Amino acid sequence: MNNNKVNFGKIKILMDPPYLLTMQKESFNRFLQYDIPYNFRKYEGLEGVLRDIFPLTSSDQTLMLEYISYTLGSPRYSVEESIIRNVTYAAPLKVKLKLTYKPLVGEEVKKIEQEVYFGDLPIMTNTATFVINGAERVIVSQIHRSPGVIFEEDDEKKISILGKPLYSAKIIPYRGAWLEFEFDQNEILYVRIDRKKKILVSTLLRAMGIESDTEILNLLSESKTLNITTNKESVEPMLTPHIISNNVYNSNKDLLASVGEELTKELLQKLDSQGINQISIFKDISILATIKKDVTKTYKDALNYIYKVFKTQDFIIQTKVNNFLDELFFQSTKKYDLTLVGRYKILRKLKPFLNYYS
Repeated sequence: MNNNKVNFGKIKILMDPPYLLTMQKESFNRFLQYDIPYNFRKYEGLEGVLRDIFPLTSSDQTLMLEYISYTLGSPRYSVEESIIRNVTYAAPLKVKLKLTYKPLVGEEVKKIEQEVYFGDLPIMTNTATFVINGAERVIVSQIHRSPGVIFEEDDEKKISILGKPLYSAKIIPYRGAWLEFEFDQNEILYVRIDRKKKILVSTLLRAMGIESDTEILNLLSESKTLNITTNKESVEPMLTPHIISNNVYNSNKDLLASVGEELTKELLQKLDSQGINQISIFKDISILATIKKDVTKTYKDALNYIYKVFKTQDFIIQTKVNNFLDELFFQSTKKYDLTLVGRYKILRKLKPFLNYYS
């Protein structure tokens, strides 16, 4: 390489320019892990892709296809020959697989190992290019949203009927269904699963096992203490929608008010007559409008409703419905995966709130 002179005032430094193709070539080498024995390869690149795909199982669970290793052969033509012949500069990719037959009853378990030709994999040249059908190409980096959570204010600067700005949030996985949360102008909170028709957030929570209105309120709102008074000038502000967050008992352990009950003038007078000076209420009940609009009230109703919306069909098979959300989000990273990057970004954004509420 030629030395370049860099002049910093009276100081002259001779320095070599960096090798600008290092990053591309090292990245492709990490992708292939070509010179690393198969049992020492890291869970990344081509090795990671194949491990994510396999094992594959048949619907009756009798056949299972497992991945063992892969090998790359030598390119059939050189770079110059590939350009002249208008072909791709590539190496044959062979994958060693194991097929296992597990009979339901009685029969012997059978296993077969075999190397399978998967196809030709384009190989990077010494100048960090690829030759595709005789044409030399380079990979151009593309900016895209990484897995994680994103919070946004409404692009059109819309506001709710109460004058508050409207916000939205997206949970973006590396693999699987997106979850997109948004408020409407009535401050009702909706969610879209994989960009399908929107449903109420309370419906999704019920389908995940948080069934009662009280559980949802406890999950999404803090509690605060309210001092009770029945003075005429003080009652009206207290009747602004308040929801009781804990059961209220008198000195004889009789129940006076239940969790989730709305505070009314009659209830205030009742509590005051029993000598109750303070009660615990939910600090923020913006989710209450969402709960009141929700037509589903049980876990089963919510799960059936989401399945109908997601599959756009009225006829349902209950056994499929029961496992629907588990298969969509929880059972396997093959169907839903945030990856290390997604989990890191979610924790980085939510950790201050988790510390605040803990």
